[in-house]
Amino acid sequence: MSDNVADSLSVSWGQPEIDYLAAMNNGVDYTDELAAFNQAFMEAAAQGISMFAAAGDSGAYDTARDFPPSDGFTTPLTVDFPASDPYITAAGGTTVPFSANFQLGAVNIQKERPWAWDYLQNLGYTGLFPIGTGGGVSVIWPRPWYQMGISGMQNSASGQAFTDSQGLLFGTPFTYQLTNFAVVTCPTCRWMRILKQGT
Repeated sequence: MSDNVADSLSVSWGQPEIDYLAAMNNGVDYTDELAAFNQAFMEAAAQGISMFAAAGDSGAYDTARDFPPSDGFTTPLTVDFPASDPYITAAGGTTVPFSANFQLGAVNIQKERPWAWDYLQNLGYTGLFPIGTGGGVSVIWPRPWYQMGISGMQNSASGQAFTDSQGLLFGTPFTYQLTNFAVVTCPTCRWMRILKQGT
């Protein structure tokens, strides 16, 4: 960032935001890592560098892939980081038209649509979270100024918690109560292309 040689940067990694919180790490707080990334993203914004991050694959339930309900975990609303950072444009995926034969049956997607794996689940494949591309509400970052006053914005539902009912993470069951901030991510993966075409 400091050399200011790029006009845009894109990352395709992400992790549930709540994974950085102390309660999710046996008391070790990793939110300083988020703050360091935020500082770099803020520097990029100040220099006019557009930042884009993948929004994830699990809708607003980003913990569901690593901590499935079938193993005794709850699925609180949680968003992917770095897509949740206020200095990043979150990019959601799409499923493009295609036809394919799989072991459990054939798929024929007629037109582009939001990312989801429901077509595989409908064939009988299991272990997939079919909801779609990521997005949702941050528990780390307060709602940024540019989202104030926009209709449809809401905070996370109150009383949410992440629960490990079988004690798989730390050997004993636990529940972590989530705080209520709000960030809504922009679910389109075309932003980078649109911005590049406009320059």
